[in-house]
Amino acid sequence: MVVVLDNIRSAFNVGSVMRTCDAIGAKLITVGYTPRPLGETKLLIKKTAINAEEYVDHEHFDTPQDVFDCYSNFNHIGIELFDDSTNIYDYMKNEKYELDNLMIWFGNEIHGLNELDKSRFSKTVYLPMVGKKESLNVSNTVTATLYLLQFPMSK
Repeated sequence: MVVVLDNIRSAFNVGSVMRTCDAIGAKLITVGYTPRPLGETKLLIKKTAINAEEYVDHEHFDTPQDVFDCYSNFNHIGIELFDDSTNIYDYMKNEKYELDNLMIWFGNEIHGLNELDKSRFSKTVYLPMVGKKESLNVSNTVTATLYLLQFPMSK
């Protein structure tokens, strides 16, 4: 499983996602201005990654198109609340997916994934919410999504 963070603003969120990637055994790809564990941003990421940045396989791309080009043989899933997105539980029940071939995209904390990239995803999926807010913090969303997909509850 590969996690893609597309234009995430917070180094602390990236660090938290790195902890989750380590726990699940996922690779991390950062895109655009997403902070990377290099230079001064490494210290910020390290605060929440707590050394996971040393273990998680990661790489960086300048644009989403670069990721789609490099990983064209992967199943790209966008986690976003588009009008036609599928509830994650329905996705898990109705779709066949292989974790080794799955790239799960998460977008900017405020703006989400770019609508222009939507056609490149094989599916867009959302986590259902009960409260007033439409979403969780991006690092919480990554954790919930990865654990649901990695350890689905038996029927």
